[in-house]
Amino acid sequence: MASFSDGSGRNWEIVLGGLGTIRDIRKKCGITICDVYDEKVQKSLVCDFEKMADVVWCLVEKQAGEMSPKVTRAQFDDELHGQVLEDMREALRAEISDFLPSREKDTFQMYELMGAMDSLPLDIRAKMMDGLMEPMQDQLRTSMENAGESPDASASTQPT
Repeated sequence: MASFSDGSGRNWEIVLGGLGTIRDIRKKCGITICDVYDEKVQKSLVCDFEKMADVVWCLVEKQAGEMSPKVTRAQFDDELHGQVLEDMREALRAEISDFLPSREKDTFQMYELMGAMDSLPLDIRAKMMDGLMEPMQDQLRTSMENAGESPDASASTQPT
């Protein structure tokens, strides 16, 4: 469970209980938030504050109705600004990441990194990608060597 506080100091708990919750969000918001392979979905969870607020409202609407006094959607929206939006985004992303199985979690985290890199200058992004690729290439090389193959030999070996 992840949480954030709105501009009025109300604490909101974000809980993705199960696939039923994911299905409800898809019906109400038109987004499958756990589709980690859809770059458009991932970008909307990073950049589209209105879509994020729609998704989060689906997750906190019951809490809003249980508060005294009840919080309406308009009141909720009015308290989402500045750092609150950043806190809401991080809470939603943390909850999605916790919800996902490990393989999808890795993909989700890769998109998070790529999204963060989008705002960097091109030369810095290139250096970062080089730094990320080298360990991955080393890991692939080690895996292939452990399997008894040479990465260079496997590419050039042809049946006779």
